Amino acid sequence: MPEEHNRWLSYRELADQLIPYVKELGYTHIELLPIMEHPYDGSWGYQTLGYFAATSRYGSPTDFMEFVDRSHQAGLGVLLDWTPAHFPRDTHGLAQFDGTHLYEHSDPRQGSHPDWGTLVYNYGRNEVVNFLISNALFWLDKYHIDGLRVDAVASMLYLDYSRQPGEWVPNRYGGRENLDAIDFFKRLNEVVHLRFPGVLTIAEESTAWPQRFASNVSWRTRLQPEVEHGLDERHAELFFQRFRVPPLRTQQAHFFAALCVQRKFHAALFP
Repeated sequence: MPEEHNRWLSYRELADQLIPYVKELGYTHIELLPIMEHPYDGSWGYQTLGYFAATSRYGSPTDFMEFVDRSHQAGLGVLLDWTPAHFPRDTHGLAQFDGTHLYEHSDPRQGSHPDWGTLVYNYGRNEVVNFLISNALFWLDKYHIDGLRVDAVASMLYLDYSRQPGEWVPNRYGGRENLDAIDFFKRLNEVVHLRFPGVLTIAEESTAWPQRFASNVSWRTRLQPEVEHGLDERHAELFFQRFRVPPLRTQQAHFFAALCVQRKFHAALFP
């Protein structure tokens, strides 16, 4: 709020302003950037450290619960960006959690992200998979979130993502696909959709990866691929009512992820 030294809005203040704003525009859902606790403001939450903690920047966990509840009372669903692709190196976080490479790979060709300076989860460890899936269930259960948008999926799928030859380790078949990450996604969808039927699992993934991790449970247990920069087919179904979003206040922009669907995508998806 500029009149108060540019302080952040609280969860309750945001509910007062954002919920009627979204309703006025005719949308059905609000998508939030990650609100899990994170050490670096400039990451907008995408370098998550406290996976089970709603950030205290905007209030208490109860305040965030109230935001979600008020959204639901207004007929709005709440989608949450979620970051199981990587985590920051801060020593008070998950890096070398027990003095060893517990969550990350020990080999930097597998465990270090070259673009973001973060660490990559070792999806081949049951402890890591259980930690991440339990976290997804936590937000759906305790906060009644209606869907998770998984960030940076391409960086999880490809062992050579943003790496030059010699800077990555092939899988057991000599390929570049991260087989452990694929198994993680399948298991994530099986568990999430078994426990919470009807929730959305959405992939920020714009490559030509086929099937999007469909499993033998049902078609519902696949991550829905995005069309472009945060939008997927099911986003389009939710948000096609509007094609232009008026300028948002800075605070709202940080919470209110892009919901604009271009006409060409609407025409392609809904001929």
